[in-house]
Amino acid sequence: MQGVILYRLGDISELDPTQPTLFVPNLATAPWNRPWLKPPSFRGVGSGLLRLASYHSYRFGMGGRVTLEPYPDDRLVTWYTNFGFRVKARDGDGINVLELTPEAAAPQLAKLLHSS
Repeated sequence: MQGVILYRLGDISELDPTQPTLFVPNLATAPWNRPWLKPPSFRGVGSGLLRLASYHSYRFGMGGRVTLEPYPDDRLVTWYTNFGFRVKARDGDGINVLELTPEAAAPQLAKLLHSS
């Protein structure tokens, strides 16, 4: 197994509380695919899983919106923001919420649909 994602439908957006979102409580890639640990065996596992989540969000009427709370690691936050996620800081717990808006999801959905 190279990666896994768990998500649930129908949570509320942190950036726009009037909108539903697909929430990702868990996303993991195999440690041998993390470039800061060693040269990866497979590339694109995490981005592929996030594109799939965005696709399901789109199909279920949420426009591709995806929300997650990553482990507080600057490399991860940078990776997610490069993917298109926006950061919303939270007070108190030190964990930021990141959200992929429908506008930012559009190019990711296009990559998924054109790769098949």
